[in-house]
Amino acid sequence: MFKAFRQWGPVLDIHPAVLNCMVKAFELLRATGLKGEGTAFQVFEETYDYQAEHDLPHLVPGVVACKESEEQKLLGLMTNLYLAETSLAGA
Repeated sequence: MFKAFRQWGPVLDIHPAVLNCMVKAFELLRATGLKGEGTAFQVFEETYDYQAEHDLPHLVPGVVACKESEEQKLLGLMTNLYLAETSLAGA
């Protein structure tokens, strides 16, 4: 499971794993003929179909590439993003 997560300094990014799990759940729903409700499901379905029509991948690797000289800047940005999300979740 932890191979699906990405470590950015002190931050453990679970977003790629969550998105990929959503894709697999959506594909299972579709294969069984079930359909979700609501705007969020509709947007996800439209995005999935757009990706399929344009031969784009549904799953994300979660890898971010940068120059070695930019690594600390990237770690700082990821840390700030995590702190902002944590702050919003507690509000």
